[in-house]
Amino acid sequence: MDRSTPTTPDDGKQATVAAPTGNVIVPIGLILGATVVLMLVGWDLATGKTDDGQSVIHQHNAINWLTAACLIGAGYLATAIGIRHRRRPDTDQSTWVLFPVGAGFLFGGCDELFEIHERFGSWVLGAYLAGACLSLIWLLPVLARHRVPLLTFLAGMVGFAVAFACEAFCQTAADAGPPLSYVAYVEEVGEFTACLLFFLSMMTLYASKPPR
Repeated sequence: MDRSTPTTPDDGKQATVAAPTGNVIVPIGLILGATVVLMLVGWDLATGKTDDGQSVIHQHNAINWLTAACLIGAGYLATAIGIRHRRRPDTDQSTWVLFPVGAGFLFGGCDELFEIHERFGSWVLGAYLAGACLSLIWLLPVLARHRVPLLTFLAGMVGFAVAFACEAFCQTAADAGPPLSYVAYVEEVGEFTACLLFFLSMMTLYASKPPR
């Protein structure tokens, strides 16, 4: 007699639980994010006020606060997922990597609020790049079990790379006129989009069932 563990109806759905959730969370999040970006950037371009304190390409405007909120939210969710998994001995313990990744997201949110890398120099940007690469390597085994969080996180990495390249290429774009100032728009929008995608990735992962 075969005494192997029987397959329950839920087992076959384990790897795809995140997909229906992601099919709702990710599009709604992207639509809301795109609406906010279009409103903020459209107002700048419509009024021509690209060099005042309220512009998207200056610090302490709405898009910076939203970017910080996405990073802090992603950090909180990553930490919460790690804690949930560690408390369940029957789940994959490799999710310990979510703790340093969550700490990195939280630091990024604080940097966005308090301008840490602007105060301490470009070496912080190098640390960001190294941290992003490590995060991707660490998270791949965890995210590989959930297609929607994985694709969303990878898309965020692309947005992060675009924002990083723009900031490294043109540190003074915010104080220059068009067309140079438009590089700063790409940087700010790319940064916000990346952080929104990171947040949505962690949200869909949090909503999914823990991998066993």
